[in-house]
Amino acid sequence: MSLSAVSILFFFINVAYVAAVPAEDIRKSGQLVAVLFFQREFGQSFGTKVFPLLVALSCFGNIIAVTIGQARVIREVARQGLLPYPGFFASTKPFGTPLGPVALKGFLTVIVILAVPARDTFNFVLDLASYPHLIFQAAMVAGVWILRKRRAEQGIPPSGLQARNTLIIAYLASCILLLVLPWVPPEPGHADVSFWYATYCVAGLALIAACGLYYIIWVIVLPKLGGYEIMEEVQELDGGARNTRLVRRYKHIQDEDS
Repeated sequence: MSLSAVSILFFFINVAYVAAVPAEDIRKSGQLVAVLFFQREFGQSFGTKVFPLLVALSCFGNIIAVTIGQARVIREVARQGLLPYPGFFASTKPFGTPLGPVALKGFLTVIVILAVPARDTFNFVLDLASYPHLIFQAAMVAGVWILRKRRAEQGIPPSGLQARNTLIIAYLASCILLLVLPWVPPEPGHADVSFWYATYCVAGLALIAACGLYYIIWVIVLPKLGGYEIMEEVQELDGGARNTRLVRRYKHIQDEDS
């Protein structure tokens, strides 16, 4: 119910923007659409100066929500043993929140803001971050259906909080559209970079392919050449949480133990 209410409000807010602000003003102003909306509706009153603060607070809330969500993702990746120093990134001391992932995300954000040049490079980095993310979001949808099938095969009843298939299909369709549309050539002068418009798509796919190649070499090729296996070792953390480390187990040691 809450998600439906927010979606409806978001839809009508955008309708209000389009109805109150001419499209030509939106294209040429270079300002937030909300600021233009306040100026046209309230003129140069006190409210016009105060209401943009609400937009800034909304953006701040979004930043907090995204930071919390991505920090939890980084923590879970570390708990699977796929990051160095998994104990550090999985720890929630001393405030009950994963400070390691938050610090990592904050550090990378500062680097992007300070070190990446403006315009082309900055836009390219932002686009590059979004394309692989969409691929993983689409893969997550497929993962949801795979998990549901496995639960059904094992006789486990469906979760009472699971999303409907219609909503999942709609989300998957949006991901596919956002993955396909960047390949469509934009109108002349409307690309956000001066070089080839789909460079970030190719770079994103190449980055994922490089990660896959690294995994194959690290987990499959090198163990065969070195005579060892990559095994999971479970660690108990303070507070009852469990952490996984990926360690090497050489075959000749296993043979001696047996």
